[in-house]
Amino acid sequence: MSDFTTVMNEMREHHKGAIGQSGLQRFIPSTAKLQSFLGAARGASVSQDVTDALAKLKLKAQVLAQDECTAIRNGLIGAAESFTKSGGDEAALSKFQKALEKQRDAAKQGVSQSIDTLYDEAISLGEQNPQAQGTIMNMLDDIGEMFCDMFMRLSGFIAMIGDRIVDSIGDVWERMKEFFGNIFSRICNWF
Repeated sequence: MSDFTTVMNEMREHHKGAIGQSGLQRFIPSTAKLQSFLGAARGASVSQDVTDALAKLKLKAQVLAQDECTAIRNGLIGAAESFTKSGGDEAALSKFQKALEKQRDAAKQGVSQSIDTLYDEAISLGEQNPQAQGTIMNMLDDIGEMFCDMFMRLSGFIAMIGDRIVDSIGDVWERMKEFFGNIFSRICNWF
């Protein structure tokens, strides 16, 4: 396994391990040799073909993030509608809270799968284009952080819904629309 692949796999595990953790730390490779490789690889110029491939990878990151947010939004809407129709008794509230936790777990799994998908493609691209490895590592480090931040925002929002549901389902509904409008806007402005 090349140093590039080793660093990328360590970076992947760093970002997947950071999902749901507050205060994301910047990635540092595990050994001095890999740290030197990472430092030496950064800053090289890349061909137009590689630039185009990186643009496609960025677009894929945005699409994966938007798809994940859409799935979570739809799950939350379904759970809220079921809760509203149920009359809001204690059993319905418990079922709703379980549905919220299921959505949080689904978001964590979806973010993890997206990170894997993007890293697999980036490693393949970097192995085929060694001169672009530094650029690829920088970009994937940024993308990993963006996905971790997105999960923290989703998780915090889901927790807020659970906390506020007793107050007013209507207020939560409006917050859901506002929140997802904001997060979709953030994803569109990632790059």
